[in-house]
Amino acid sequence: FFKNLKNLKNSKNQKIKNLLISQGATDAHNNLAKILQLIKPYIKKYNLKVHIKSSNFIKLPLKLRKDTNIKIVNRLKNVSSLLKKIHFAITSCGNFCHEINFFGIKTMFVTSEPREILRAKKLQKLGFGNYINLTDKKKFNKELLKLINGKNFNDRNLKKMKFFQYNGMLNIVNLIMNIKKNVQK
Repeated sequence: FFKNLKNLKNSKNQKIKNLLISQGATDAHNNLAKILQLIKPYIKKYNLKVHIKSSNFIKLPLKLRKDTNIKIVNRLKNVSSLLKKIHFAITSCGNFCHEINFFGIKTMFVTSEPREILRAKKLQKLGFGNYINLTDKKKFNKELLKLINGKNFNDRNLKKMKFFQYNGMLNIVNLIMNIKKNVQK
């Protein structure tokens, strides 16, 4: 999984911008459909290739599954091969969020789960991405455009990578323990 991490491609002239959307195994709050509706106008305009991490529990409309700019990925044998291609992500703050952060991917956190909102706010304080409430469509669009139009578009967040790679598991455990303490208060 972690091998070849140093070989991340950071070419400056890439035309296609790879966006990963992940909302967990069940997408309990139907956020995926809401996110797709919000990003729809930007897909062709900004040449986005949208990768949706999905599962058998999430049913996506046939129209989306036939869109050539949208690729649905279910079970991944080599997660790192996908994450190396991703320029930015819209993710809930479940377990997969840690893998996204490990690769230093620019991230927008969108979730409706209370415990994940706490994690998203903690990660935001660390400077690893911004938590956006999906009901605030104006803020969502502003953050999305910031990710799409950012200078150094292909650069990875080295601070984020360092945090998750150095004593990575210990950092994750400490982060979870801090969230757990906050939830129990």
